[in-house]
Amino acid sequence: MKVLIIDDDAELQRTLANYLHSKGFVLNQATTITKGASLASINNYDAIILDINLPDGNGLDLCNYFRQKNILTPILFLSAKANVIDRIKGLNIGADDYLVKPFDLDELAARLHSLIRRYKISEPAHFTIGKLIFDPHNHQVLLNNQSVIITKMESKILSLLFRSIGAPISRQDILEKIYGDEYPITNTIDVIIYKLRKKLDVGTKSYIESVRAVGYKLVDPNKAE
Repeated sequence: MKVLIIDDDAELQRTLANYLHSKGFVLNQATTITKGASLASINNYDAIILDINLPDGNGLDLCNYFRQKNILTPILFLSAKANVIDRIKGLNIGADDYLVKPFDLDELAARLHSLIRRYKISEPAHFTIGKLIFDPHNHQVLLNNQSVIITKMESKILSLLFRSIGAPISRQDILEKIYGDEYPITNTIDVIIYKLRKKLDVGTKSYIESVRAVGYKLVDPNKAE
């Protein structure tokens, strides 16, 4: 199990690293929001341990940023703030659990196992439509039993399309879910979707269909309308 720890307390980082390594966890560590956001954007984690007070910002804002980017990895907040209002605030913006410092290491490990177990149960191992199989956790695609190489950004878009299967999703919705409120005013998404459609072509048709004046939707090109 791979976990990202974002906390600027060097002693706590060492303690967590030694303990969680002994329990079989694989760890990446960051001491700032900037580094943590960067690691989460290029790696797949089973859980994220996040402090609230960080040198370059607030962990609550980072949690909110992750959710806006459609990073659904379970997040466990660690904080010295013990009042109920802070805990509620953290949970309301998308955190999955909250542990007040100081805490017992065995309890932390138990909570991590519980979060990861619940997440894996709630998330399907793969999505299927027609002869297209998509594994969102490992960013793997099989089309007609042949592996299709996709980028992480293409995987995010395909995941959004599968989650809204049966209904079109607008270009703006895709932009907002991937980039948040401050999405770039470029044709980047259109280019990515164009390349992804070509990868999912079946003859003259594709699994991704343009819906005029609306956006895109996932369809089975082999199925008669």
